[in-house]
Amino acid sequence: MRAEIFRSLEDTSRPPPRLTDENLLINELIREYLLFNNYRYTESVLVSESGLPEMPLDRELLTKTLNVTQSGASSRVPLLYGILSYFSCPPTADRNTLNVKENLQTSTDQDSI
Repeated sequence: MRAEIFRSLEDTSRPPPRLTDENLLINELIREYLLFNNYRYTESVLVSESGLPEMPLDRELLTKTLNVTQSGASSRVPLLYGILSYFSCPPTADRNTLNVKENLQTSTDQDSI
């Protein structure tokens, strides 16, 4: 029902902005974060307003495009968590590896709390 209300309020007189490659990647990182945290309505608004394709980009494509390697923990959480961790911690020998703290709970872990 929310989606129907949103569609009725949507301004269809202006098409969504043209997505640059950078904006596509940024929006996909945000979308991955939103879906991980079960912000489904917010994700639907992002898709509608930004002109993102309905299907998210493949995570492997994102990691290759961003030139990052995932560790065990980082493969279970959105890439934004790894990026935040990367810039929050002292530099490591392998600057292309995203290391996420092991104590970060996944959304499925949070659901069972």
